[in-house]
Amino acid sequence: MEVRKASGLPIGSGDQAEIGRKKIMEKKCIVARIFRFNPLSDRAPRFDEFTLPYDQGVTILGILRYVYENLDRSLAFRNYHCGARVCGSCRVTLNGKETRACEATVKPGDTVVIEPYDHGKVIRDLACLFD
Repeated sequence: MEVRKASGLPIGSGDQAEIGRKKIMEKKCIVARIFRFNPLSDRAPRFDEFTLPYDQGVTILGILRYVYENLDRSLAFRNYHCGARVCGSCRVTLNGKETRACEATVKPGDTVVIEPYDHGKVIRDLACLFD
């Protein structure tokens, strides 16, 4: 399975920028490997890997929103938060376990694998059909 990488860390030029990026990477970053697949055009699923700055209390839904808004506007996911953490419309598989993206949090330095909750019902990427 193919893995593509992107970074949401600050970009600059010269040695100082590289030193700054390394310091951020050492202290507060998250690596998200996100499942990507369009059954209408892709032969096989792949994972895209994104390195993001850590923000205290960030949820998986927050990570997906950050990727969509800042790194890859083509990411498909259920961008909905009911506010009560009960509806389940944002559910995904996180590191092999089904969870609601609105309530699962990460810690600095975490690497997370985000997949659809039901691979058999993928519309595109993380968006699945509901029963």
